[in-house]
Amino acid sequence: MRRSRGVREHGATLRRTLLDHLSLFGLAAVTLMLVTYALEARSDWFILAFAGACCLGSAYGFMQGAWPFGGVEAVWSLVALRRWLHVRRTRRSTRAGPPPAFGGTATPTAGDQGQAWSKARGTAPQQRQETDL
Repeated sequence: MRRSRGVREHGATLRRTLLDHLSLFGLAAVTLMLVTYALEARSDWFILAFAGACCLGSAYGFMQGAWPFGGVEAVWSLVALRRWLHVRRTRRSTRAGPPPAFGGTATPTAGDQGQAWSKARGTAPQQRQETDL
């Protein structure tokens, strides 16, 4: 049985509409990737947002049928997530203060142990010489 012309036109319109929505989704995903990548230096949360945008780009690639693109974007999302975890861990450890091996507290103190930790890290504070007036 032949389909009527109206059914064929409706099917083509439906496919075009779905393609348009998929294209808009891909455009939004790639734009989000670009914006979050450009803003990564401002906050480590943009690195995490970039990882999420890469996941969206990966989903777009697989939905479009371009599985190599989807696979590469999935790898990029894992790389960005790992980078975000590294940055968070690094920033947290620099805020934590001297390690217990130096006997320090959460922040370096003026005592010898705190200064030893600062010198070992290359961040020794400048010593002030006080003069009597």
